[in-house]
Amino acid sequence: MTDRRNKTIHDKEDDLTTEGVAEKVASEAAKAREAVKDKAQQAAEMARTKAREVADTARDTAADRVETAAEAAEAASERLPAGSLEERAMERVASSIRDAAQAISQTRLDAVLGDVERIARRNPVAFAATAAVLGFAVARMVKASERRAHDPDHSGGPDWKRPLPTATSPAAYRGSQLPRRVGQ
Repeated sequence: MTDRRNKTIHDKEDDLTTEGVAEKVASEAAKAREAVKDKAQQAAEMARTKAREVADTARDTAADRVETAAEAAEAASERLPAGSLEERAMERVASSIRDAAQAISQTRLDAVLGDVERIARRNPVAFAATAAVLGFAVARMVKASERRAHDPDHSGGPDWKRPLPTATSPAAYRGSQLPRRVGQ
């Protein structure tokens, strides 16, 4: 009987030790979960900060490019006859483009994303169609810029600063298929 009683006491000691270990493991697991959660929150905040920086840089670049377009429109209006309808129209276009550049530079990413999200939720079909069209347009622009980057005749500057080809320049006929007479 003493053996049985000793065994029961010994089993209880083992159970206490097992319970103690289980509690300790649970406590350590909770601490580890909290540490992982904290690290994940830190990583998410770092990612948000980096995304904001990238978005701000992209926004500033876009605003600069739109401002360049406004300058081009102003330069074009200066080449038109003073006081003409065309000059006034081009000045209005330049002013509108400049206003767009200012709006772009003053817009916060969070506001834009909120607006886009609201539009997408209200009309998902139109949003998807617009996204597809914009994707197609961006792909075309990237493809065209790649072609220009490899074009030996392209100086690297904006096209509006390049001189227009004249009827006597070879550039006027580049890429055109002029009909040839039979026998030539």
